[in-house]
Amino acid sequence: MARSMAMSTLLLLAAASLLSLQLLHPPPVASAAAVRARPKVGGYSAKSRPWVSKLVAGFLKKQLRNRGNKQQQQLGGEAASGAAPPLVINITVGTPVAQTVSGLVDITSYFVWAQCAPLTYGGSAANTSGYLATDTFTFGATAVPGVVFGCSDASYGDFAGASGVIGIGRGNLSLISQLQFGKFSYQLLAPEATDDGSADSVIRFGDDAVPKTKRGRSTPLLSSTLFPDFYYVNLTGVRVDGNRLDAIPAGTFDLRANGTGGVILSSTTPVTYLEEAAYGVVRAAVASRIDLPAVNGSAALELDLCYNASSMAKVKVPKLTLVFDGGAEMDLSAANYFYIDNDTGLECLTMLPSQGGSVLGTLLQTGTNMIYDVDAGRLTFETAAAAAAAMSQMTMMLVPLVASLLLF
Repeated sequence: MARSMAMSTLLLLAAASLLSLQLLHPPPVASAAAVRARPKVGGYSAKSRPWVSKLVAGFLKKQLRNRGNKQQQQLGGEAASGAAPPLVINITVGTPVAQTVSGLVDITSYFVWAQCAPLTYGGSAANTSGYLATDTFTFGATAVPGVVFGCSDASYGDFAGASGVIGIGRGNLSLISQLQFGKFSYQLLAPEATDDGSADSVIRFGDDAVPKTKRGRSTPLLSSTLFPDFYYVNLTGVRVDGNRLDAIPAGTFDLRANGTGGVILSSTTPVTYLEEAAYGVVRAAVASRIDLPAVNGSAALELDLCYNASSMAKVKVPKLTLVFDGGAEMDLSAANYFYIDNDTGLECLTMLPSQGGSVLGTLLQTGTNMIYDVDAGRLTFETAAAAAAAMSQMTMMLVPLVASLLLF
């Protein structure tokens, strides 16, 4: 087994956000009246930039191809052929001369920053330095003045090809807090998910962030006294091929009263980290159902449980289901937790052990519409394909309605 990722919750969160901001100058203080006078942004949606995959080769592998599964069983060949794409969107900043800034959406970050000077340096860690500022952010046709953000004059490392970060955590300076959005949602989809490449990752805010089907399942969003800016959920169990893994010790995923432990949601970390006590049980259950010799992939990919991809092509991959508080179940496909690396010819489980907390990564969330109702304290999730189909059906219903209105 690969070496245990002995990280505290703090280190897990650092790995998830990959960011640090050195604030050198305070921003002008906006009055309470000015804050109340901000234009109301009812809802806003943005698609991930379609060309971002060309810029993130050093940050993530090729974007995820979801081949779909038309059979009752899922085969090893249906694993992800690339890491989940980062959610990078464009925002408009400045007045009277506005400029378009690309931002990596990070739900574990409580801050918004943009690069104000073209100084980026390579490196394995990602951080930035600069000062606080206020300016006008424009969303669709609505201009919102006085938004506080970090103005970076030097950045180091890789931010997935973006020139900034859009933090939508619970902190007071996150984008959703400043704009008083009570809800947001995102769908992590690969452009290759459809033949014409039209299926892009998308994020929605406010009134736009609602379930698209009636099949959504909900579970409470939790908060930690130690890290109050992050989004936690209560994972109560894991099933493999429908069988609950009772060998996972009770309380393994609990968020403790002192703020430690728990299960964190991430929009930037591809791999899922499970507490050691749970990871060992999940790994053993998956391996026992795959009748192939395992290969050590720790040196090449830093992943633990791997097989030869050619041998996995016709092997049935056990089905994983996550069970959350309230009985909400998230059924996963092979592409959510197995990854094929074409360079090494290995197919690996995209889960690793951790200590001090667990993180649900982006590969696991791919193909799911994740809806965060921050005001109500609930997470709702639904299959993205079903949500897209519902939107398509609604569009088809509206077309004849509009035509009839024009005729009569």
